[in-house]
Amino acid sequence: MIALLYPYLILSGGTILIVTAWLLHQAQRQTQRASELIRLNESLEFDLPDFLRASWPALSDGGFTGLSWHLVWFGTDIRETQGTRSSVFLSKDFDVGDIRLHVELYTPKHGWERSYFSRTLAEKFFLLLQMDLWIKLGSVRSTFEQTARMSVFLQHDIKNMLQLTSLAADQLMTPVPGQETRLLDMLKRSLPALQERADRILKRLVQSSEVQLGTRNKSAAIDLKAFIGNALDLHGLPAQLDGPDCFVLIAPDSFQSILDNLLGNYVQQIQSGNSIQMPQLRVSWQIHLLKDRKPTRVNAETLEFGDEPRYVLIRLYDSNGQPCLKPERLFEPFWSEHGKGRGIGLFQSRQLATQWGGAINIEAPADGPLVFKIELPAKV
Repeated sequence: MIALLYPYLILSGGTILIVTAWLLHQAQRQTQRASELIRLNESLEFDLPDFLRASWPALSDGGFTGLSWHLVWFGTDIRETQGTRSSVFLSKDFDVGDIRLHVELYTPKHGWERSYFSRTLAEKFFLLLQMDLWIKLGSVRSTFEQTARMSVFLQHDIKNMLQLTSLAADQLMTPVPGQETRLLDMLKRSLPALQERADRILKRLVQSSEVQLGTRNKSAAIDLKAFIGNALDLHGLPAQLDGPDCFVLIAPDSFQSILDNLLGNYVQQIQSGNSIQMPQLRVSWQIHLLKDRKPTRVNAETLEFGDEPRYVLIRLYDSNGQPCLKPERLFEPFWSEHGKGRGIGLFQSRQLATQWGGAINIEAPADGPLVFKIELPAKV
């Protein structure tokens, strides 16, 4: 009787060995895929958007049929899908600071063992994404802290610059005979503007403690067309303006900083020689009722009794511009194509617009120029 059981025992033992070997092979395979993801993440210097885009080959080898993600990266919205969607998927949500991410990994319908290995690889992938997110936010926070510590030295340097600029401006008011008129006219326009900006920066640094306590400058009703026109003239940028007469409700220095940061990118583009053609800016705007839109702060002190809250939507773009290759990087602090230590201008502009009840977003068509969309409280 026992002899009759031997074939069955051998068959059962062989089956167990084969299944065990297969499970070990699958576990080793998934470990290799996880190691590939870790090495890939390290090679990309823990950069979240680049890692999301480059991780699909390793995930596909791990048995997933598709990857879909929606990332809000410092105010810029990005959505991408690789592979094929299915009704079975694993998902994860991240929401920290200025970064929000929703990820879905699609899997075919299979047994519990494949599901276990897929879930294990997915959890490792999600853990890498979370690590990248915290590394980015930590580096941004650290850089801001270092910048704050440097403010004392910046105050001294800018104060010296202001003194020199004031001296030069005083001399220009009483020019020495024999100076070229053209140069004198140009300096009369540029140096007072430089003086005003240096004074504003110094005042901001000195009053940084007051800003931390919540105090802020008063908003004013600014003539939108005239203000934008002056900013364009100062930067030497030709532009076409189109929009109704209206006023934006924001502190003048905040609006000037927003425009300086936006327009400065086009000036830098010309100076670096990256422009195929001279920028031809188009600036248009429309007035809308607030209705269901609830800004962070509406400047009630500038609204007259009976005024209905409105906002203006400004669109700014270069009709000769090329498509933006990395739109998600535009509002990322301390990232720049022009070297390290830069990349704060657009981030600051977005922060200022939000503080005054507005917003700054972009449109980045694949076959057209980048469009900046600025929303600010307004009155007609």
